[in-house]
Amino acid sequence: MFFDSNAQNWDEKTYRIKRAEILSKEILNSLTTDKNFEVLDFGCGTGLISFNLRTKFRQITLADSSEGMIRKTEEKIKEVHAENMNAVKTSDSLEELKDKKFDIIYTSMALHHITDTQEILKNLYSHLKKNGQLCIIELCKENGDFHKSFPDFNGHNGFEPHEMKALAENAGFKNISTKVIFKSYKNVKTKEIPYELFLLTAVK
Repeated sequence: MFFDSNAQNWDEKTYRIKRAEILSKEILNSLTTDKNFEVLDFGCGTGLISFNLRTKFRQITLADSSEGMIRKTEEKIKEVHAENMNAVKTSDSLEELKDKKFDIIYTSMALHHITDTQEILKNLYSHLKKNGQLCIIELCKENGDFHKSFPDFNGHNGFEPHEMKALAENAGFKNISTKVIFKSYKNVKTKEIPYELFLLTAVK
């Protein structure tokens, strides 16, 4: 699995660190936050975003389906003695979290890897407290160039923001807003392709 095999070296890419810093600020600026909040980072990868936010919340649960990513995240948590962070390997159903509910759930560049977007949004909804907030950062719709280097990729080539908004509404969310927050380029087989990320916020 790509993520498992690349987890140990994931943070060596400077652009990932810089992008995570930008996205972390966008999350903070787009949500109502409180130091007493318990939050979930769904599809956390190596936790690049959450390590930027670890002083902002009482408890951060980092969840990912990749065992390699979770193992790397656990190593990082131990290195900095982040007692308010814990990493959990989960399925898309989040059944491993049982009845756990959060004040905020944020997820970055994870949903386009999941086939049933509607179902995962319903699962995220069920793990939010009443009036809990959801923040999604995702790839804007593109022609497939973004994942051309990964022949086994079977997810989505991004989403139209209004498409994600409709899915969130169907899952029960309200007060939904979207905006494009990031524009960059990715090198794919010696070709620089442009890509954009949008942010969606919603309330349970």
